[in-house]
Amino acid sequence: EKHSEVTLGDRFIQMGPWWRLGADDHTLSLTHAGGNTAMKWSSSGIATAGPGLASELSLWTRGATAGGVGFGDRFMQVGKFRIGDVDGKHLAVSYEGTVAELFRNDAWIASGPRNDLTTFGRPLEECSLF
Repeated sequence: EKHSEVTLGDRFIQMGPWWRLGADDHTLSLTHAGGNTAMKWSSSGIATAGPGLASELSLWTRGATAGGVGFGDRFMQVGKFRIGDVDGKHLAVSYEGTVAELFRNDAWIASGPRNDLTTFGRPLEECSLF
């Protein structure tokens, strides 16, 4: 069993055999193969940590056909959500430009919604599998 693989699927990125980061139209979630959702970010710019998040956010019923995942200059996009390095000091989780959560290099974390410090505006490239 390989533990170093990253797999792309239907609007999700799977890291190893256990974790998936994926999106639907209005929610980005981090789920475990056991059915638990550890974190979710909404299109309205709100971040919510588990436990107690709805199990219907689980991404483990989705197919493995890759689509809806792209990459650009220091970011990845899953559905309409982007996670990426804004300026070398900030990492943003955002939906179409609205930041749901912002991480700074000194471990400071800011919750959204906010409209500054985003990776939107940079070009997106669809993934090519090879």
